[in-house]
Amino acid sequence: MKKFSKNYLYYHLVADIFITLIFALAFADSLFIEDETGFARLDLRAIPYFAIGILLVYCALIVYRILYLRTASYTL
Repeated sequence: MKKFSKNYLYYHLVADIFITLIFALAFADSLFIEDETGFARLDLRAIPYFAIGILLVYCALIVYRILYLRTASYTL
């Protein structure tokens, strides 16, 4: 029984950065609020929560990849 190579983890960690960026762009509109004049402005109170959310998504992807690498194998 062979295990997958460790390069699997490195390649997919880079791919996970792009997946995280897609999540960030999908929820980026939540960083802006509309003021009384109708213009959208950046809500500074939402930035820490947004950053924590992005880090949680990336950490979840990392944990998934590590668990997958440790438990997956194949037989020839």
